[in-house]
Amino acid sequence: DDDDDDDDPMFGMHIPNRSAHHQDDDDANDMDDQMLAAALAMSRGEDPTASVAAAGRASAAARIAATYSSHGGGMRDFSPFGGDDFPPRADGPFAGIWQETLQCLSAEAMERTVLAQGDKVMLPPSTLQQLMSLVSSGSMPQPMLFRISVAGSVGGGKHVGVLEFSAPEGAIVVPLWVMRSLGANHGSEILVEAAELPRGTFAKLQPLCEEFAQLEDPKGTLERAISGVYTTLTKGDSIVITHGGHEIELFVVELLPADSVCVIETELEVDFAPAVINEEEQRRRVEELALQQQMREAEERVAREALEAAAAAAKAEEAGAALIAQQAAEAARAEERRSSRELAAAALPEEPPAGAAVATVLVRMPDGPRINRRFDKGTQMQVVRAWVESSSPPERPMRSFDLVSTYPRIVVSLAEGNQTLESLGLHPQATLFVKEEEVDSL
Repeated sequence: DDDDDDDDPMFGMHIPNRSAHHQDDDDANDMDDQMLAAALAMSRGEDPTASVAAAGRASAAARIAATYSSHGGGMRDFSPFGGDDFPPRADGPFAGIWQETLQCLSAEAMERTVLAQGDKVMLPPSTLQQLMSLVSSGSMPQPMLFRISVAGSVGGGKHVGVLEFSAPEGAIVVPLWVMRSLGANHGSEILVEAAELPRGTFAKLQPLCEEFAQLEDPKGTLERAISGVYTTLTKGDSIVITHGGHEIELFVVELLPADSVCVIETELEVDFAPAVINEEEQRRRVEELALQQQMREAEERVAREALEAAAAAAKAEEAGAALIAQQAAEAARAEERRSSRELAAAALPEEPPAGAAVATVLVRMPDGPRINRRFDKGTQMQVVRAWVESSSPPERPMRSFDLVSTYPRIVVSLAEGNQTLESLGLHPQATLFVKEEEVDSL
C-alpha cells in the first residue's frame, strides 16, 4: 500500500515499506541479485546503477541501493539474504577488518587475459560475502583495495584492486607481473588483507627510454593510461602502459600524499622526469626484456603443463578404474559360463554302453576339435545341444548355433529340440558339425 511507504529524510528519497518487501520470496531473490551486482560494481569503483541495468532488473531495493551509492552513502541494508537483515556490522575502517590466505593462480596460466595489464586481481565469491557481512554498506569503500603478500614473508607486499569476485574458491588470480614483484609462483600461498589508501593527488613517473618523450601528448597519455588500467601506485614500482601497440615502462618516482595511493576517482596530477637510460642501456634492457619474456613463457608453459599433467593423471585414473570394472565384469561372465557348463554337464543322462538302441554322435567343434558320445536313440536333440554347449571352451562359449548333418542333410536348430535322434534319422550313428549364428556386433 503506497500510504504505508516512508520517505528518507536524509536524501529525500521514497523508500518502499519493508513489510511489503517480505511478502514475496521471488522479489527477495531478485533483490539479492541486485544487491550483489551493485556490490560488485562498487568494488571496482563503478556506478552500481549500470550493473543494475545490465542485470535487466528494476526492484525498488536495488534502485535505492544504487541511488544511495550515487550520494556517497553506499548500499543500504535491505534484506540481502532470504529476507533477513545482515547482522550488525562495523562502521569503522575497512583496513584490517578481514584477511585470508589463498592459493595464487597465474592470470596467464588461467587464460585471464583481462588481467594481463594493471594491478587488479580476482577473488572468490565467498570473500565478497564475508566482507558484506563484516562491513556496513555505508562503510564499504569504492573501490575495494587489498594488500597481498607471500604468506610467511616479512615486509614486502603490494596493494591491488579487485576486478571480479569470480575466482575459484580458496584461490586468488593474480597478474604474472604482480606475482614476480612479490616473488610468488603459481600455487604459492598468498595472504590477502583488506586495505585502505589515500586518494593520490600527484605522481611523478620516469620513463625507461626516450620513446615516451616522443609521444604527441605524453602527459595526457600517461594520465589516461594510469586511470584506465591501475587502481593503486606505490613509490618504487615499475609499471607498464600500452600506447599505439607499444609497451612503455615507467618508474614511480614520487607520490603525494603518501608513498602508496589509490588513483581511482581522484584528480591525479601527473608529471614525468627525463628518461634514465641511454642507447647502450636500452640495448641491454631489450635483451633483459627478451629474457624476461622467455622466463614468462617458460613459467606459463610449466603452469600449463602442470594443469595438463593433472588432467592426464585424472583421465588415466578414470581409464584404470574402467579397465578394472571391465575385467571384473568379464571375470563374472566367465564364472557364469563355467557354472552354466557344469550345470549342463551334470544334467546330462549317463552315457549308455554300445548297443542296438544306442546312437553314437560325433561333433566337429568350430575351432577344429572333435567330441563324441553315446546316447539312447530316443534322446531329444535339446539334450545333444546341451552336451555340445557344455563341451565348448570357457573362453569361447557357444550359445547360438545349429547342428548340421551333411548326409543326410539335416539342420538341427532350437526349433527341433524336441525331435529325437531316431526320428531325425541320426541312429545308429551321426556325424555333425557346429554352425554358429552370426551375431551383430552393434
